[in-house]
Amino acid sequence: MSSIRTVSIDYGDTRFSIYLISLPGKYQTPDTATTHVMHSHFYYELHYASRGQCLYRFSDREVLLQEGQMLLIPPGQHHLSVGKDSESYIPQVLSLSISATENPGRFYPAFLSMLNAAAMTPITGPLAVAGYINILQQRPLYDCVPGICRLKAAAACFLSDLFHLLSPYATETATSAEPPCDAEVAVLLENMVNRPDITLEQIAEAINYSTRHTARLIKNIYGASLSEIRRSRKSK
Repeated sequence: MSSIRTVSIDYGDTRFSIYLISLPGKYQTPDTATTHVMHSHFYYELHYASRGQCLYRFSDREVLLQEGQMLLIPPGQHHLSVGKDSESYIPQVLSLSISATENPGRFYPAFLSMLNAAAMTPITGPLAVAGYINILQQRPLYDCVPGICRLKAAAACFLSDLFHLLSPYATETATSAEPPCDAEVAVLLENMVNRPDITLEQIAEAINYSTRHTARLIKNIYGASLSEIRRSRKSK
């Protein structure tokens, strides 16, 4: 029986999903059938060369992936591997998708831009990346609560390392600060309005709002201006 196991992590307005795909035995094709013909996927496919090297062919280029490097293949990109020596080349392969959620934020375009900018370019990555991929490919982990917890931790570490490696491909949009969501703003404000040494301008900078917007926000939440709040609390 075929199955798709998934571990997902939400970050702001972005959902990352990592897939473990299993096909019935009669549909499991030899390695040559899937790597030596042009094919594509609806998700990103990340190849990490744990040992050896392999030549990947795309419609407009050829890329040599060497040991310790990873290659990100975007959705819909036809590709195949050629000149592969099964005795010396050991890849770690991960299937990854990215989608927008209804949560507040503007990370999704930034993440998507970084992934596509880095696609089809060999990137040297730490060995830890291969270790995370190995954990995420362990089928039994998807069937129990402790396993899911371990998968979530591995996925978070993998994504952290991945976007650290992709940071040179970040655009201005990708690196710009994200205004905190309402819950985060409330926590920050509650801690800052009680600090007389922190000015309105500093509060605005901390929550990435304009000074005028911050003053209006404080007035709406507390029913008083920052100076009125501090005078009231000081007199108590």
